[in-house]
Amino acid sequence: MFDDVHFSIMLATLVIFLALMIILNSLLYKPLLKFIDERNSSINSDEERVRQNVAEMSGFNEEFEKIKQSTRDEIAKIKQKALDEARNMAEEEIKAKRVELEQKMEIFSTELSKQRIELEQELKLRLPLWQEALRNNLKNI
Repeated sequence: MFDDVHFSIMLATLVIFLALMIILNSLLYKPLLKFIDERNSSINSDEERVRQNVAEMSGFNEEFEKIKQSTRDEIAKIKQKALDEARNMAEEEIKAKRVELEQKMEIFSTELSKQRIELEQELKLRLPLWQEALRNNLKNI
């Protein structure tokens, strides 16, 4: 059964196999493992940077929300101040118009009183003429 086996060929095959393993180990496996290790460390460092960036961004988001809220508060204060100023200005204008209209009304009232007095006087002066005209009209009838 082992008549065909040549130990010299087996030994040569073993030596070639071991030499091939040593050569492949130094030329292929070690560089490939080194590349894989470098790639893994690069991935790990990238993941760590991503975590840091996420943490930093969450800090920025919180700061952004604070700034947004303070801006909203400031806008509300400015708006309320503008509304109060506009309301005060409108009230002042209304008061000024009211005073102006009261003065005009008072002037009108005095003017009207003067005209009434003048009209009464004029009517009193013309009353005898109207009475005379009425008598003449009654006589003519």
